[in-house]
This record gives sequence, C-alpha cells and structure tokens, in this order.
Amino acid sequence: MGSAGERDVSGPRPLRLELVGGAAVAELVPPEAGIDRRHVAAGPARGRSAYAPAPADMRIVDLDAGKGALAALARAAEPAAATVVVAVSRKPSRAAAALAAGATDFALVPRDSEWLRAIVRRERDRLRRSPDEPERLVVEIPRDGLRLVEYERAVVENALTRAGWNRSRAARELGVSRPRLLRMIERHGLAAPPCG
Repeated sequence: MGSAGERDVSGPRPLRLELVGGAAVAELVPPEAGIDRRHVAAGPARGRSAYAPAPADMRIVDLDAGKGALAALARAAEPAAATVVVAVSRKPSRAAAALAAGATDFALVPRDSEWLRAIVRRERDRLRRSPDEPERLVVEIPRDGLRLVEYERAVVENALTRAGWNRSRAARELGVSRPRLLRMIERHGLAAPPCG
C-alpha cells in the first residue's frame, strides 16, 4: 500500500493494437485512451513480406497496402500469435482470401469503418474488465444432475458470449480448433443474438 499522496498505476493494461499496412490503415482507428497503437508497413522483401509480428492483442491488416499484404496477413494470423486479426480492404472480392489466410474477420472500408472502431473498443473494454484474473464460468447443476451434452452447450454458449460471438477467440478460449467449434455450434443449435 502506498501513502495517501501516491496514485495506484497498476490498473488494467492497455490494448496492444498493431496496424499493418499503408497510411490508410492508421486512419481507420484514431488514437484513443487505453489503446497502445503500433503502425508497421507490410512491403515486399524478396517475395515475402518484411513484416514480422510483435506481441499484440489485436491486428488490423490492410490488404490494399501492396504485394506483401496477404503474406503479412498470413504471418499476423499464425496460431502462436493468439490474437484477433481483422483484414480490411476496399474490395469485397478479397474477403475469401483473407479468411482463408487466417483472418478472424473482414471489414469492407469505408462501409465497415464504424464497426471496426467498435470492435477495437470492445477489445479494449474486455481487457479493462479483467486485468489480472480471467472470468470464471459457473454452471448451475440441478439436483437431478446435468447431462454432459447440456454442460458442453453451456460452456460453448458462455465462451461465445464472452467473446462477443467471435468464433476464433471463443475457440482459442476453449482450446479447440475453429472448425470443431463450428461443429459444436451446429450440434447444439446455437445462434448469435440479433444485433440492435
């Protein structure tokens, strides 16, 4: 404990946001409190992207940044990174390639710019809620018991809700692959709540 005049600076850590691409991607998410931004270029270097991922909670990769952008996306979305990776482009035709390369989501700019800022804020707020301790799942078990399939449904539904229905993040939290999580969602008949 400090003295009365000292401030406690051990609050929640800021969201580490990495913006990969040209100057346009840096303008998509304006600087805000609680967000540490890092902007890096994704230019080609001998046929490969010169971009090397640094520790980040969230990455936004501009697919319109040049030849090395898709390679940069693939490197940003490597499984060891364990982060949210959003690909952005002005061309809707790039969505399929982005998702195949490992992007968590795809934003069509400028149409989805506000949505993109909203998910960055949601990630920041998620980190602020639980700085030191992960949230815990509590499933009430009735007196006559709970079948394993019902427990699995409760766990999957809780992980999806906590992740804001971001299936990649929920899969990482559950320790399963994204395709396996999609099969569980289908098996239990789960659906995202309607927006608005």
